[in-house]
Amino acid sequence: LLAATAPAPEPRPDDEAQRRSVAAAVRRAIAGLSPEHRAVLLLREYHDLDYPETAQALQIDLGTVKSRLSRARAALREALLEVAHE
Repeated sequence: LLAATAPAPEPRPDDEAQRRSVAAAVRRAIAGLSPEHRAVLLLREYHDLDYPETAQALQIDLGTVKSRLSRARAALREALLEVAHE
């Protein structure tokens, strides 16, 4: 019970710097995507549209949404792995 009511530890300055660094890396990785991949990713992950809604918004086939999203996620993973190994 005491652990549940204990105040959260104060964030350390280096934690905030790391969060900013990761956020900047994610923004760069998203900006590096092709416009088609970026549009699908942002509609799905940021705007929380489901696949059919994304397809309708972009006027593309459902299969195209799925393939573009898969490629966008793979490109992001690769870009962020490169940043992690710097």
